[in-house]
Amino acid sequence: MTKKIFFGINITANRKNTRLDGEDFITDRVSQAQERALDTQTDELRRIQKKTRLPLPLHLLYLVSGFVTLVIFVSILKASDEVSIRQLAETMPGLLVTLGISAAVWGALALMGHFRKRRIESSDTTEATLRAADVAIAQAYETLGVPAGAIDMDVLVGRYRIKDGQPVIKSGQAATFANPEMKVFVENGELCFADVSARYSIPLDQIVAIREIPKRISMTSWNKNSLPREGRYAPYRIQMNEHGQVFTRSYGVLDINRDGLAIYELYFPIYELPVLEQLTGMVAQKQEK
Repeated sequence: MTKKIFFGINITANRKNTRLDGEDFITDRVSQAQERALDTQTDELRRIQKKTRLPLPLHLLYLVSGFVTLVIFVSILKASDEVSIRQLAETMPGLLVTLGISAAVWGALALMGHFRKRRIESSDTTEATLRAADVAIAQAYETLGVPAGAIDMDVLVGRYRIKDGQPVIKSGQAATFANPEMKVFVENGELCFADVSARYSIPLDQIVAIREIPKRISMTSWNKNSLPREGRYAPYRIQMNEHGQVFTRSYGVLDINRDGLAIYELYFPIYELPVLEQLTGMVAQKQEK
């Protein structure tokens, strides 16, 4: 039986393919006018986000000064086990001066970036853009029939190739998967996922299993309001690096048997497992390593 990844892009035969396998399950889309309005608002939000950042030369100086400060500070901490700070100051005064200068530059640029971001985000133009975006998104969800109680859930999106009949994920430059947030709910005997452009409907009787795969993956970002080590996310021992990438020790798969013709594997972050167990009434099977 053919295997496909629900939110996956099959690049086995065509490296330029952009179609998600899960589009076979789309039951509703927003109008072209709504899609254009959403694209316009997205472009405006990206423009504002770009303005909140420091100019590139200052941003690079911020990164370099922070790196230099960290390296020197750690070196001094290690050296302080053997010699005192006074001895270091007498033998390597230039090192401490460099530390002071780099720390001052890094701190000043951090403050500049903070106040710049706050000023732009609190401006009337930004607030008007955010309100317009909220209205466009709400209208899109209304068009797609997304109920008010729908749950926000991350899914895993990636490109893959078929090898020996099995889908093999091709990691992106930033991470193994992108993890966009979608609305998920059950209605009329179907498990539904919706973004602002389309609604995907999966008959519950076509869902055959939920599996936990004990394999480390990386994701592009963290979308939740709570930190990865807080609340219900703490048991999953989620890690983040300085670039905002997220790492988990396993991930989940929802297996869907499409009329006996194909198995669609819907990948999701392991911390969303309780959501799908609750909505489907199924218990995940944990695979052995």
